[in-house]
Amino acid sequence: MPDPSLDTQYDVLYILRPELSQEEQEAAIAAFEEVVVANGGEVLATSPWGLRRLSYELDGLREGIYVNMPRYGARLAWRSSTAGCASTAARCTPPHHP
Repeated sequence: MPDPSLDTQYDVLYILRPELSQEEQEAAIAAFEEVVVANGGEVLATSPWGLRRLSYELDGLREGIYVNMPRYGARLAWRSSTAGCASTAARCTPPHHP
């Protein structure tokens, strides 16, 4: 059960670059999870949705590996917190309330 002081749930959806190997995907997912934990949050689950076609071209890419990660915790300065993940992520949306 999550810590009651971390009562706000956020859904984080990020897109990894399509050329990543399975090992690189796992490392990138672990890096995103570490950002949450390092900032006092708790990852509820990580659900890779797999390779999907993007609705529009994003940084020259037409597909990406979608990953959903619901979490508990305080709001993060997400873009600055995930700066070290930039080489593997095509896009990371800021968290929002469900």
